[in-house]
Order: sequence, then C-alpha cells, then structure tokens
Amino acid sequence: MSWFRKIPHSHNFTDADFPEARMRDALNYCRNPNGSRPEGPWCYTAYAHTEWQYCDVPTCSEYNYNDWPDAEFIVEASIENVK
Repeated sequence: MSWFRKIPHSHNFTDADFPEARMRDALNYCRNPNGSRPEGPWCYTAYAHTEWQYCDVPTCSEYNYNDWPDAEFIVEASIENVK
C-alpha cells in the first residue's frame, strides 16, 4: 500500500516523517517512519487482514560486490567524478 493512501489501513504519518519529504514520493517502499517499529523497515500491505509487515532489507555488508561485473568500473567512475 502506498504511504500516502489510508485505505485499507489508516495511519497518522505526515510528509515530515519521510526522507523524501512527501509521502507520495515514498511510494510503497519499505520505511521506518520516526523509528516507529524497533525491528526495522516495514510497509503497509494491500491486504485487509494483514496491516503491515517487516521488510527484508540487506545491509551493505551483506552484498558481494564480486557478483557485480561492473562494480569496479562504477567505483572508478564515481572516484573520477569527485576529482
């Protein structure tokens, strides 16, 4: 369920609770507005019987950048843009 909608689950979050500064821009991405759930990012569902669920968001240390064939190029290109 998109954050700016209040059906099927209502809430009291406002634009100020989101890094995008607008709930509409947050779409239905996993978030944890105001640290409202201590276990981490979550989202509302579109299911009437399941209000919300936690999201499995990996941390950066869980990525294996060797699996990305262009990872070295991306890092080098980013460094070049900084110089």
